[in-house]
Amino acid sequence: MYPLKLYQTLQDRDNPQEIEDYGPYICNWENTWLGDGYYFWDGHIELAHWWGRVHRHNKYIICETDAV
Repeated sequence: MYPLKLYQTLQDRDNPQEIEDYGPYICNWENTWLGDGYYFWDGHIELAHWWGRVHRHNKYIICETDAV
């Protein structure tokens, strides 16, 4: 099962180089469920797409990384 794929859904701001240089991004929305932190979908890219469709109104990108 290793490495585990992690996915972060981000608003598409047409800034791929910035994302490569400075990602992942901390979530600090006022209504963040578990408080400020880095939120990832672990191994479920379909959930990352769902979040983008619902919460980013189809204007999103997904970043992928490996957790080892």
